[in-house]
Amino acid sequence: MAETRSQSAEWAEFLSGLGVELAGPVLVLGDRAADLADALQWLGPHSLAYADGPVGIISDEPVDLESGAISASATGFAPGLFDVVILRHAWRSVSDAEAAFREAYRILRPGGTVVAAQLDLGRLMSSRTERYPSRLLYALSTAARRAIESRLIPLIDIEIGLYRAGFRTVATAEVDDEVATYSPPAEYVAAVAERGWPGMQELDGDARTALIDALVAALPLLSADGQIVEREPWHVVRGLRPA
Repeated sequence: MAETRSQSAEWAEFLSGLGVELAGPVLVLGDRAADLADALQWLGPHSLAYADGPVGIISDEPVDLESGAISASATGFAPGLFDVVILRHAWRSVSDAEAAFREAYRILRPGGTVVAAQLDLGRLMSSRTERYPSRLLYALSTAARRAIESRLIPLIDIEIGLYRAGFRTVATAEVDDEVATYSPPAEYVAAVAERGWPGMQELDGDARTALIDALVAALPLLSADGQIVEREPWHVVRGLRPA
């Protein structure tokens, strides 16, 4: 059966390597933000105050938010409230990203840290399928790949946007987000057939069948040790708000 990995250890090591300390309140926004906040709460002195889909808050202060009442570009929080803001693909365009970076700057305390992350589709496509099995979809379907590309921004624009928002000491890094492990491998095929990979909505019935057939044929390559790890490559940029 599938086992969802705790992201605590890998993100703890990764954020520590970036010089990010989770000593104060933390806001996580974007893709699987609530799950990440739930994992990260164990790395600092504060507990999980709020978690709902694209929003996660680690703080000792009570938080009462309605789902959908907060966006990356307009959080509604007071200036200087957070020590760390983590944005996991919390945008759909360059202008969205720049607005999110300005908002992060506003709600961070002086000396606070922003971490902005986005799926690295270029690294995914240039890697081996056994590393990132979802590469099968984007190699087989131009429409699926374009659907994903339409929601991403050029990676360099993340760095540029952070500088424009006022952040300094910008550093970049790469991380593999290990989403889940499947054993036996047939469980992975069933999971992909049921929930799909991002972009699979672009496939018609025949194309989906062809993709699943290709996945089944690739199982010996993907599961040399009897299990399959679902990974996503992420490009991560850290910026500091000047003190």
